[in-house]
Amino acid sequence: LSFPGKLSSAEETAQLEWEAAMSEYLQKKNDIILSVKKSYYELSLFSRQVEISENNKTLIREILNLAEAKYASGRGPQSDVLRAQVELGKTGNEIIALKQMRRTAFLGICCLIGIKVETRDVPEVEGIRADGPKYDQDKAAGIALAGNPSLRKASFAREKSRAELKAARRQYLPDIGVEAAYAWRNPQSS
Repeated sequence: LSFPGKLSSAEETAQLEWEAAMSEYLQKKNDIILSVKKSYYELSLFSRQVEISENNKTLIREILNLAEAKYASGRGPQSDVLRAQVELGKTGNEIIALKQMRRTAFLGICCLIGIKVETRDVPEVEGIRADGPKYDQDKAAGIALAGNPSLRKASFAREKSRAELKAARRQYLPDIGVEAAYAWRNPQSS
């Protein structure tokens, strides 16, 4: 038999080790969720930028048509036509780059959540609302510290170390051994 307290110390150590592992798991889970959210926000941003750039391209095309008409009638300089053509080309290149960044963000999301990509097209995403919950800085810091799995893991690791120290100190205590023997004596042989 173990000395009283030895087994409970080992149990406490194992429990704290499990809680530290759970905190590490939660931290990894939160990291993945954060990565997915960031990627989704990037995807939304790039989608919105493509939309705005395409609208700009339409407006620049209208300006180019107007500048060409003015130049053809002799009322506008050729530099206006050239400037509009350059802007139209720059906007086209910008749209191509933004679509590539949008695709990269989409593939990042697919990779994070484990979806096999079988389409070359990136789906359109809804705009993301920017008005989230409002916190003052102290309240937000308190919420973050209270729910931070890394801090909880560190706390459990500290408690585990204390429990291991307590268990190590109890190793110096003697174990109790109980033995029993049974012997049968024949009363007639005496």
